[in-house]
Amino acid sequence: MDFSQWVFLIALDGEKIIGSVRGRQDGDRCYIKNLSIDPKHNNIDLKKQLLYAIESYFQFALFYEVHTDLKDEKGQSLFKEFGYQESNRKKMANESTKIYFEKEKF
Repeated sequence: MDFSQWVFLIALDGEKIIGSVRGRQDGDRCYIKNLSIDPKHNNIDLKKQLLYAIESYFQFALFYEVHTDLKDEKGQSLFKEFGYQESNRKKMANESTKIYFEKEKF
């Protein structure tokens, strides 16, 4: 995968990376992926800060799109709290289900 079009943001605890998210804009749409926090530091406030930061970085996007696993209820709640609405579900080859969320900026 070519990561040259992606922006990576990280959260640090001293010199240790404890969270990250990546995003890229294609036209008027921003794709956000891999919002993750180290399990030892896993708290919702840090996830909120990273999600807000990546949305702010791509402030000129008109749409934002993220996905999470069906089993990730906290992730689903976070995206809904930020105004995302479920747009699609996709069964993966490993039998998991991805839920796609979308948010229109205006």
